[in-house]
Amino acid sequence: CNIIGDSSSGKTLLATEALANFLLKYPKGKARFRDSEEAFIPSYAAALGVPVEKIDFGSNPILTVEDLFDDLEQVTKKARGPEIYILDSLDALSDRAELARGFDEPTFGGNKSKQMSQLFRRIMGMIERSSVTLMFISQVRADIGPFASARGTKQSGGWAVRFYRSQALYLTTKN
Repeated sequence: CNIIGDSSSGKTLLATEALANFLLKYPKGKARFRDSEEAFIPSYAAALGVPVEKIDFGSNPILTVEDLFDDLEQVTKKARGPEIYILDSLDALSDRAELARGFDEPTFGGNKSKQMSQLFRRIMGMIERSSVTLMFISQVRADIGPFASARGTKQSGGWAVRFYRSQALYLTTKN
């Protein structure tokens, strides 16, 4: 499932509610939340009634698409019952090549889209064979230029996100 939205549209709040509902339905299930944006506020979630002590926040930060793959691979190999894995946010991830490159070096034709496509190709079978539900949050960006879409927005990471997701929920704020 993919939760997509613009700034301050409630994406993390919706993910928090998904965690709460999952833990209500599956008290022995495993809930995992990976926060690459530091948007999840445990005290706020606890005030909403979310059993924060039952959520695995991971011991290693997820900074790159490769980190996400490694973490998902470990989770799906060990999954023995219902699990939910939420990443907030896919767009905040980099790739290892970008992190290794100097800040002033050109980035045209970066690897992130290719890495995202590889991630989903390699992880989808593992997700399908496990009992893990994968939910990730992403943002929309203004789509400008001569080939801009009719919607006026786009997601980063290439077409892989749209191709591999089973559901998409778009949130927006009214200005």
